[in-house]
Amino acid sequence: MDDEEIDRDVANSVVLKDNFTELLVRIKSVVTDLPVEVEREDIYHLESCFERFGRLLDEFQVKPSLLDPVMVSVLPILIGYILDRSTSSTLRDESFKYAHQLVKVRGEKASLKHFPREVNLLKNVLLMLEEVSLDSRSRCTHEKASVLLLWSIVLSKVPFNLDNAKEMVSDEQFVGGYAQKIFDLALRWFHGRGREQLLAGRLLAELVTRPDAIYRLPDVLKMAVDWLSTMKSNENSEKLSVAICWTEFLAACLKKASRRVMKKHARWLHDQLNALPDFDWKSQDVCMRKMWSKLSQRIALVILKPKLNDEQLYRRGMLNKLAKENDDDADADDQLNKEKSPKVPKVVEQIAVRLVDMLHDPSCLVRWSAAKGVGRLAARLPSKHVSMLVDWILELGTNIAACADDIQGVCLALAELCRHGLIPTDKLGQVVSLAKQALKFDQIGCALSSSVRDSACYLCWTFGRSLTRKAMLPHAYHLAPHLIVVALFDREVTCRRAASAAFQENVGRHQLFPYGIEVLTAADYYSVSNLKKCYSEIALKVAEYGEYLRPIMECLIEKLSHWDEQIRVLAAGTLAALTPFDPCYIAVQVFPQLWNQYHKVHFFSKHGAVVALAKLTVSLYNEKHAFAYLLAGEQGFRNFQQRWKDEVMDIPKEISEAGLLLKTYGFSYMTAICDLIVEVSESGMPVENETLEFWFGFLKSHLTHADETIRQVSVKALRAAYHAYAESYFATNTHQLIQYPELLIGRLEKPNSEMDCVGAALELSCCSNLMFNLQQGQVVHALSDFFGCSRGSRRAWVKARQACLSAMFHVAVSFKLVGWKADVAQTTLFACDYLEVLRCHALAMEDLTRTVVGDVGMVVRKEALQNLCELVRHGARAEGMLLMRSDLMVLLTQNLLQQCLDVNHLQRKLACSVMVDMLKIEPPRPFLVNRDDLERAFLQETVEWISPAQAYRRLIGFLEMPAFQKHLLFAYVLAIGSESQTVAESALVSLIDYASSLPTISFYMSRLMENFLSLFHKYSHIGWLLLLLMKALQKILSTGIFPKHCEEVEDWQLSRLYFAVSKFWNDEKADAICKNDNKTITKSKLRMLRAVVDLCCEFMQYTKLQAASESRQTIVAFLSHPCLNVRRYAASRLYETLLCSDPDSSDEKNCQAMELLEQTDWCAPVEDLEPLCQKLNTLIEIDLSTTVDTI
Repeated sequence: MDDEEIDRDVANSVVLKDNFTELLVRIKSVVTDLPVEVEREDIYHLESCFERFGRLLDEFQVKPSLLDPVMVSVLPILIGYILDRSTSSTLRDESFKYAHQLVKVRGEKASLKHFPREVNLLKNVLLMLEEVSLDSRSRCTHEKASVLLLWSIVLSKVPFNLDNAKEMVSDEQFVGGYAQKIFDLALRWFHGRGREQLLAGRLLAELVTRPDAIYRLPDVLKMAVDWLSTMKSNENSEKLSVAICWTEFLAACLKKASRRVMKKHARWLHDQLNALPDFDWKSQDVCMRKMWSKLSQRIALVILKPKLNDEQLYRRGMLNKLAKENDDDADADDQLNKEKSPKVPKVVEQIAVRLVDMLHDPSCLVRWSAAKGVGRLAARLPSKHVSMLVDWILELGTNIAACADDIQGVCLALAELCRHGLIPTDKLGQVVSLAKQALKFDQIGCALSSSVRDSACYLCWTFGRSLTRKAMLPHAYHLAPHLIVVALFDREVTCRRAASAAFQENVGRHQLFPYGIEVLTAADYYSVSNLKKCYSEIALKVAEYGEYLRPIMECLIEKLSHWDEQIRVLAAGTLAALTPFDPCYIAVQVFPQLWNQYHKVHFFSKHGAVVALAKLTVSLYNEKHAFAYLLAGEQGFRNFQQRWKDEVMDIPKEISEAGLLLKTYGFSYMTAICDLIVEVSESGMPVENETLEFWFGFLKSHLTHADETIRQVSVKALRAAYHAYAESYFATNTHQLIQYPELLIGRLEKPNSEMDCVGAALELSCCSNLMFNLQQGQVVHALSDFFGCSRGSRRAWVKARQACLSAMFHVAVSFKLVGWKADVAQTTLFACDYLEVLRCHALAMEDLTRTVVGDVGMVVRKEALQNLCELVRHGARAEGMLLMRSDLMVLLTQNLLQQCLDVNHLQRKLACSVMVDMLKIEPPRPFLVNRDDLERAFLQETVEWISPAQAYRRLIGFLEMPAFQKHLLFAYVLAIGSESQTVAESALVSLIDYASSLPTISFYMSRLMENFLSLFHKYSHIGWLLLLLMKALQKILSTGIFPKHCEEVEDWQLSRLYFAVSKFWNDEKADAICKNDNKTITKSKLRMLRAVVDLCCEFMQYTKLQAASESRQTIVAFLSHPCLNVRRYAASRLYETLLCSDPDSSDEKNCQAMELLEQTDWCAPVEDLEPLCQKLNTLIEIDLSTTVDTI
């Protein structure tokens, strides 16, 4: 989960309390309208209503307790639908579904109190439960059973004797009374599925633990033990689920029945379960091991007598804790010596050993259950045994070979002991020490590391919750920094929040943590959810309090070796930001430590040290005046700085010569090196020419790297280095400085390869500060000429065009813009050169280059969009209204609006955000065409542009504007013909709605069709675009847009569309004549031929047009195509078309033609198929004199 999602969750949890009234009204309206929705008898509509209900309830997932008002007002309505005899079965089923969803979100335990519990409802509930058990194939069986079983549990608690209900004696369905019926139904549902089984176990336990049914308990316990005795270690899942149900029943009986009753059966039950013949509890799945832990601890709790310790007495108001804190320690020891130590039964000792052994179970559920059992059991043991138990658990945690499972189990067990107030005072120091170690636990490749730290935070939370202020006084000062560094710097948000909650609990209870309120105000539960904010802002606020500064720095140094690169980079940045707090400590202690870490072989340590050394070097350079006197004066500081500075500056050379850039983590090293160069260059530190020479050569060599990300970081570093040091570097060779841009232009004009051109263009973008006056124009025109030359082999050079756009952009925004007749004394950029850059960016949005890789032209379009807003803003700030060239701005607006309808959702979202930013440029100038319409579409309402349905519906209105119709029609056509079904459907629906809204005047449809036709003529030479156009036209014709206007549209308009489409077919025939054998064709050509067949079939529907006759001729010609796949596809599509047609007088001929198509073996040779095609010509009424010769 990233930081934005976490911030959204936090906001939802805070705002939900203010908006839950509105949600309550909406939920209640959905339930109230449910009978009306059911009357529509549309199952799909009911599913959509239920999904809407589920989305409303999802708003309460963060805070389910806010759902209680909803349960009070909504659940009775659903219960009314269920109990109403006149209710239809569909409404009753839907009511069960809605009630089950409510219970699922709120929780079963909290939902019990909201069910009605009148005794007269028991009969109806049991009858419905029996009906569901007998008809397992009905709708909503799972939801019905869950709700009815939960309701039965509530009703089984009625304070009346179930066996003495007089109204049940005469009812044949309830022979034996209510109790027997509940008993039978519960046993029947033991063989259900999932939650129904567990609820059935709880229902049976509620029944047999009632005072009027307690006589059933021994027999049912024996029944459970007998059934479990038949279990084997390798049972199937069905029998294992029934076993889990029986164990749930036993655990519920041990909890609900009185101790006096269960004590008679506890030892026998333990002996029987522990001695099952062919069943090993340890080898079972997680649920069985957890149930064994639960059963064991509850048996022990029944055997041991309850005891109230001081903590429990304090909670009940029976002990004054303040007086207890003032007692003398000697008096406490005397009281402990006088305490009686009753003998602990052997079975309890066995259970204690078992629970401690389960603390290192592989499953967290089992460990958590065992830890709770240890706490509950220890609360009833004598103090001597509790002390021994604590020692035993601490020994598990301090073991050198302890793994994550052991440490987490130990922390959970100690937390439960502490929560019960059972940690001896003399053992508290060891417990706190173990908690500190667990807070730092982080093993590479260990998935449980975060769970260990989370359990350690829980342990620290119990310190504040249960321990006295006097007990925590020796440990609070040292525990506070450990908690706060976890709250600030832990990678997992759950651990950060848990540590913040533990810190808050200790501050609120004991007030012993240094500056507790101030620190907690900065690092509260919600603010620590954002990781970047914790490192960059909150840590600096907390570090202002001296007690936390050094622990924070030490933790950040440890984080520099973390396995996550993001953590290492954030830690280095925070450590550099903390340099002004204690620069001497950074210089004397941290810097040498990082230098030693840099020379380690381990990648994580080495990379973190490189990043930190770069940032700390700059920070120390900026703080040189603050602590120079601490290093033996100015001379001592210069010696110190010269030593570390020269060594840090040589890090790029050392890494490069060691060959680390060619290894697995080469990209991370490259990023660290470039960041080092950027940090040093921006600080203005003096650098030797020898070092600069290596930097320039190193970065230039990576400008032609195949990885785009490496090129980007190299360009950023080279630009910063040139800006800071190029003038001083070239100071001794002015002639080389003047000729430098010209050499790069020469490389650009005669490139040896695409990457050579990329390197030259990117290098030109970096050296803009080295250009003398009038050189900017030469550079812009050279880049523009290369960008416009995209013919032949250079058409696929998209990386080069992308680099040229980037170079032109940086040249344009690096200089002040002046008019055409301005003074050239200063280094400026003429308006004509700026407009050329803007024109190239406008044309770049038309790049539709596609290769076998896919839409590679998207990188050029993306680069243009990323630069466009800043480029336009730079021109808008210039004097003289440089953006008033109408033809250029029309082209720019048209192409940008077309990109706002791109098929790729990320590209579409980027283009729309660029349009919004351009409309917000201040001062607003009317350089955009139809600015008012654009502002209404993009600024007045919030639209999710990433959603195709919203985007295509929002911008369909621009088709009415002549300036945008052709470009937007092209965008809609590309979307309709795309492979994405969601995008295609959204665009097609929007276009249908637009066409349906047109007035019945031929002018509007004629203009739309003329633009459609122009697209075919413009892109007919591009195969993949022609295929998309044909697919889109086929979908548009199939929807019936044109038949509505068929009377107004002339015949020649649709015919021209058909002839434009058939151009590919004519070219295919010409190629086939030149070749003797064309039985095998490429996949791309096969897709094109299939698209032609589909279009011909659609044109056949327009029987009154000449295009229909021509299309019939073409599709018959396809039936004798040399390629078998083409023949088969043409025959099947023609058959479907004839089947769906509605002819007036040729019904018999159509049937004959369909029979001929169905019976013909299209695998036969083409020569044998020609007579059949001639016969087919006659049947579908084609004039043979005009039939095109078959291939």
